[in-house]
Amino acid sequence: MNRYTVVYERDEDDWWVVSIPDVPGCHTQGRTLPSAEKRIREALAASLDATDEEAERLAQEAVLVGDVRLPAEARRLLDQYADARHEAEGRSALAQDALQAVAVALTQTVGLSLRDAGQLIGLSQERIRQVLERPCPLTAEERSPHANS
Repeated sequence: MNRYTVVYERDEDDWWVVSIPDVPGCHTQGRTLPSAEKRIREALAASLDATDEEAERLAQEAVLVGDVRLPAEARRLLDQYADARHEAEGRSALAQDALQAVAVALTQTVGLSLRDAGQLIGLSQERIRQVLERPCPLTAEERSPHANS
């Protein structure tokens, strides 16, 4: 599977001008990013030295790495948002693991009902049931390749 860097730039009419620098003559445009990506795949297929069917398959399977050119402030804010979202996703995973640990502790170790555990945690008993049905995450010791050596 081939990998291509695709450069997206806005023109003065607010169209996305799209090119694959590593493929001579492979460029197109689109009003939106999704339409520009669809069209650059079509342009890529037309640029490949293969039968029509094979070229279309290769273009559809190609990994396109977007290089969207934006004004510096917009790029900085987009990157800042992406970092914050990534951090939030990590914290969300930690919160889910903590929720499961406390649900197990309250119901199985302490012996509370689902209703009482839910009341203490601030969730419904049905949500506690769902949490308890989820496979338990591995502890750091269990993830270690030498845990039981």
